[in-house]
Amino acid sequence: MNRVKFQNLFIQSLLILCALFTSQNLLASELQSYIDKGDIKVSVELDSDKVVPREQVQATLEIVSKYPLKDEIVLPYLNVDNGIVKSDEQGVLRSSKMVDGERWYSQSTKIYVYPMQQGRFVLPSFDVAVTLLDDKTSVSGAIQTPEAGFDVTASGSQLEYVAGSAASFTVTGASEEELESGDAVTLTYVLSVKDSHTMLLPEFKAAEIAGAERYVKPLQKENQYNRLSKSNTAILTQEVTYIFPNEGHFTVPSQTVQWWETESKSMKTLELDQQVFVVGTPSLLSSLPKLDQIWVYALLGVIALLWALKLAFNKIKRVPRLTSKQTKVPLSKLFLNAVKHKEYDKAINLARELSQVKGVELERFPLWQEMLEQTYSKSNEGFTHEKAMELLRLMSTVPSKQKTSFKFDWRLNPH
Repeated sequence: MNRVKFQNLFIQSLLILCALFTSQNLLASELQSYIDKGDIKVSVELDSDKVVPREQVQATLEIVSKYPLKDEIVLPYLNVDNGIVKSDEQGVLRSSKMVDGERWYSQSTKIYVYPMQQGRFVLPSFDVAVTLLDDKTSVSGAIQTPEAGFDVTASGSQLEYVAGSAASFTVTGASEEELESGDAVTLTYVLSVKDSHTMLLPEFKAAEIAGAERYVKPLQKENQYNRLSKSNTAILTQEVTYIFPNEGHFTVPSQTVQWWETESKSMKTLELDQQVFVVGTPSLLSSLPKLDQIWVYALLGVIALLWALKLAFNKIKRVPRLTSKQTKVPLSKLFLNAVKHKEYDKAINLARELSQVKGVELERFPLWQEMLEQTYSKSNEGFTHEKAMELLRLMSTVPSKQKTSFKFDWRLNPH
């Protein structure tokens, strides 16, 4: 009796398994018919096919269908050898668009791959479960994505680096106030890399200072996703506190980070200058670093040299210029040259200056009136060189008005 029951249960289980297998095949075949007709499509596009290690590769997975998709895309666990794979924190983006008068429905999401070494990398093919809503029925199944490959070449740097489209390295907390023995200073270092991930940020090593006590807080790493630019920024924050028990000079050495800029495909260096803390009340000059002291002395030397040159120049200015009159160009020659080049305004001023030297009145010469009329009327004829020569001749031939010198006569009435 028990044996018969066992056989019945076994047969029922086989029938159920067969039914499930058959139904799945039917569903898969039904979805495959939609795929074959092109009513549903899947694509994977990479934003770059050639990168360096640690550089982000963005893969966009998109499913488009003539029918609405019931559920959102669910990505399986993806593994890429020697690489880090991260899904998009924004989730799945749903949309619809008109193509040739027909409405198509779309779902898309992003996958980020960070290769850790050079070589050929391939994002493998995988199945995505979908459910189509065809009128009042629904068709479920899986659609297979295509493979997507890219090449990773060496960056050429032997040092550890970060990779991203933008990066910054800053430090805050340095106080300009005078420090005394026992005072403490807390410095906050922030490294920010756009289009990267915190898993790729280097470990920060806080510098040790001789004669000072150092306290390092736990390192903080954070991913900030910008929904407007649709990009992730990895941020590293490190706080370091230095306590100065004694007076003196304390120097925090410069810090550098190598950065591969993905836009220009070049290696750059982010650098922080060294910081000097003076504890106590030393003199102003001695409190400066040695290099700054050299610049102060050089500046004082330049000031002294400029002062000596000023004194020498003032002494030279006191020497009379004996040959200045010998090299002066005659006014008549300047007048003729101005007329020749049709610089009539300049010629008029020179003629007036010449008439004052010769002691004659220009208004008495018709040629002078003619020159004024042609100049101010903007005549095209102009004042010729011959007329200018004639005006100079007239000014030279007309006797100048000489002032009668006064002679004192002792006689009361000489006449």
